[in-house]
Amino acid sequence: MSLQVNFTTHSHELRAAYEAVLRPADPKNGDNWAMFGYDKGTNDLKVLGRGSGGLEELQDEFMDGKMQYAFVRIVDPYSQLNKFVLIAWCGEGVPESKKGLFNTHLADVAQFLKGYHLQINARCDADVTPAQIMKRAEEGSGSKYSTHKEEYQHEKIQPLQSAYKKTQIPDIAAMQRTSTKPEPAPKYGIGTSKPLVSTPPSSAALSSLSASSPSPKPAPLVPSKLQGRVWPPPASSPSSSSTTSPNIASPPSSASVVVGKSWSTSGGGSSYSASTATSFNKVQPPSSLTSYGDSKPEPFVNKAHQLRLEREAREKEERERIKREIAASEARERQAESTSTAQKLTEERRLQEQREREQEKERELAQGASSSIQSSRSAVDDRPADFNRIREERLAREKEERERAEVEDAARAAREAAKAREQDAIREQALAREEEQRRLLEQRQQQQKRESELNEAERQKAREAEEQKAREVEELRTREAEEHRRMQEEEEHRQRQQEEARRRHEEEEEERQLNQHQDEEEDRRRQFEHEQEEKHWREEAEEQERRLQEQVSAATTQSVALGADALLASADHPELATVGSVSAIVLYSYDKAEENEMTLYEGEIIRNVMELDVGWWSGESEDGTRSGLFPSNYVEIIDQSHGQGMATAGAAATNEQRQESEYEHYAQQHAAVAAAPDHHDTSASALGRKPSAVALYDYQAGEPNEISFSEGDTINEIEFVTEDWWSGKNGSGIIGLFPANYVELISQ
Repeated sequence: MSLQVNFTTHSHELRAAYEAVLRPADPKNGDNWAMFGYDKGTNDLKVLGRGSGGLEELQDEFMDGKMQYAFVRIVDPYSQLNKFVLIAWCGEGVPESKKGLFNTHLADVAQFLKGYHLQINARCDADVTPAQIMKRAEEGSGSKYSTHKEEYQHEKIQPLQSAYKKTQIPDIAAMQRTSTKPEPAPKYGIGTSKPLVSTPPSSAALSSLSASSPSPKPAPLVPSKLQGRVWPPPASSPSSSSTTSPNIASPPSSASVVVGKSWSTSGGGSSYSASTATSFNKVQPPSSLTSYGDSKPEPFVNKAHQLRLEREAREKEERERIKREIAASEARERQAESTSTAQKLTEERRLQEQREREQEKERELAQGASSSIQSSRSAVDDRPADFNRIREERLAREKEERERAEVEDAARAAREAAKAREQDAIREQALAREEEQRRLLEQRQQQQKRESELNEAERQKAREAEEQKAREVEELRTREAEEHRRMQEEEEHRQRQQEEARRRHEEEEEERQLNQHQDEEEDRRRQFEHEQEEKHWREEAEEQERRLQEQVSAATTQSVALGADALLASADHPELATVGSVSAIVLYSYDKAEENEMTLYEGEIIRNVMELDVGWWSGESEDGTRSGLFPSNYVEIIDQSHGQGMATAGAAATNEQRQESEYEHYAQQHAAVAAAPDHHDTSASALGRKPSAVALYDYQAGEPNEISFSEGDTINEIEFVTEDWWSGKNGSGIIGLFPANYVELISQ
């Protein structure tokens, strides 16, 4: 089972419950909370409950022994806006193994239930009460409006507008082409510095100035020193009269325009000349008002002054614009720092006041420009030749240039500082995001590492189990293969032995047939010799018959003696004559190997003999001091079925029968010898030979009365003691018992 949260099993239910709280179809009556938990015994996330009863209803859904996640919608008491809260519940009764996965699962669940404003990690019931949750929501909602809750009369907020206004730059070329229409003074003229030379403004200039300035229209100004002077008569040209502005009062018509005549002064007087007619249609001041010996026309000097005023006005406007930009930038920064409604209103009022002050300054500048023009008109008459004024103006210009440079430097520094602050803020935000991403990445890597370690441990256990199972299967297969190989080897060995025996039998049969042919030839050859020696054999047979009779007589005598011994034994051991008891005589001595066995001594009598198992009997000694198990082939049963009175008769009958059988046996031997004199030696040797066998497998003696032999050894003088155990002599001359299935008899 994976240790991560599984969202796929109940994905439709999870998504439906989450969307019902996040975007309800009916905000008033719809679900405002949803509870999520795990399926029993798994990490599959499912919906445990949902409802519209708010925090009071949700409080009862948390259980002490589970990990649960609640997504709830509440209403902010100040802003009356919806706020979403994620409650991560890990009860105190959760097992420790589950608590270790809580932080990892919480990160995945928080990513699934995204869009919440506040996250609360709860451990007990006190953490999920409605009062505690609302308190946490109020603490995390930013500014707290806990004072001055009186009703506020909201003012109408004017839309923000730029305080910058485009500066009207005069067209110098057009002004020079139409010299009869002097250019108006700049809107924001500076009249603090007194011009070097100036000309009285035309009516058009005064008209434009009056129209642009909101201040009351000033009265037409005429220099005091020019009042009372005699001006030339007005021109008769209609074009000249049309240039006079009807809106502004002008000097008398005799002093307005010079047409076709000119006047000059000499020696402080004045004279009028018609030969100096001009085509400029401008006011021509007397020659006494010009500079000392300067023949430069006065209108040219007036244009230079106007250009300087325009430049100064543009510089002033640029400085004001820079100041406004700085102020606007600072206002934006302050506005970005505080998003509360009160601060916004204060900022709006401040900007409104600033715009009003700027408009007031513009009006004052316009009034100053008009006063500067008036002063320039008054300075036409009294223009002293003071070169110090020129130096002062130059110094003033240099000072203004320095101030302008300082203002520009300050504005540039302010812009750079604001840009640096913005870049620092952006950099800090980027660093914060990078730090958060790094932290999340580290958590994810740690979780993946833990999961990989657990998976690796599980895989290691699975591999070990598979290896153990494979080893067991391999061992089983190996044992089966070994057993099969051993059985196959035994079968092959048995087949080889059988094949070898069959081969030997065939060889013996071939040899026998060959010998038979040879014997036939030999018989024909010996037939003649036999006839010759028949007489000799007949004599020898007679001699043998005589010896047999002697042996029969000796055997008869021995049988009588044995019968007497049996009678004496019956008399000495009357307990053997007890009816119903079985006794045995010990043939060989035996030392017991186990506690339940008994020791035997050769020749002693064992009574109360009982057969408990194949090859093992039980009994007790004659004196009753020893009892237990003993091998059956170490004793011989004594037949005591008849009574003691019948013992003598039975012994006599037995002796007679034995004598008769021995006699018949010797008679048969004699007849056989007489019938086949040529096989006498072979038959005599065959009658006294015991069977032999060849060993099929190796055998090690396990008891002192057993013998050991190797595969292929010959066992001679075999006696069939029991069906499973035989007795014989090995190649070392030791006689003992051995298992019958380890040897194979050799046919004689």
